[in-house]
Amino acid sequence: MRFYDCETFLLVRMDWVERIRRFKDGLEMEQVVRSYFNGYRESDGLRLPRVIRISRPQGDSELKLTSIEANVKIDGSVFQ
Repeated sequence: MRFYDCETFLLVRMDWVERIRRFKDGLEMEQVVRSYFNGYRESDGLRLPRVIRISRPQGDSELKLTSIEANVKIDGSVFQ
């Protein structure tokens, strides 16, 4: 499920169910994961979030972006 700001139409939250299956004992679990997006700023003509917080039952994580570069050439050897 996605939630958008009604004025800017930017993504502010995304919820999903994460399914975990352990093959050794057949255990299956489901948990709700929520991601919050904020601190949007423009970079090369795109408005992108600078802070992404992920909330899970095991605890929260936060990703803070200090710089974003668009259309950077990446050498193909990086993917080998």
